[in-house]
Amino acid sequence: MVLLNFSWLEGDSIAACAYPTSNDALADLEAHGIALVINLAERPHDPEALARHGLVELHLAVPDFTPPTPEQLEQGTAAIERARASGQRVVVHCAAGLGRTGTLLAAYLVHGGMAPAEAIAHLRALRPGSIETPEQRAAVEAYARRRAPRPKA
Repeated sequence: MVLLNFSWLEGDSIAACAYPTSNDALADLEAHGIALVINLAERPHDPEALARHGLVELHLAVPDFTPPTPEQLEQGTAAIERARASGQRVVVHCAAGLGRTGTLLAAYLVHGGMAPAEAIAHLRALRPGSIETPEQRAAVEAYARRRAPRPKA
């Protein structure tokens, strides 16, 4: 396997890794049955290289060591939901597969009902080093607040 920092988050439907930089790394994604690549790095993949391996990219460019925006977290979690609903496997990556990747994956766990602290702890147990900055942690907490039901007046 050429993929760096690759691991499954939920069974074998959602994975994370470092930026797959080579044709061999893309071939590894294909071998794992990945269909959707959610790329949080600033640099997009070559569309032709992805197509050769049956991969589709959702590129949500996020500067290194910053959190995805609220809109990017919504787009990313919705894309994971759609892919899972259609039986597709998903991989999320940034550069190292920790900060930006961890932020989106923790938001996805919050989307599924986990509290932010629980989601971050769960993710860090599976992928040590995930969520690298206080701003990334705050983005997960803010995502949870936006999703919380509002009290009726």
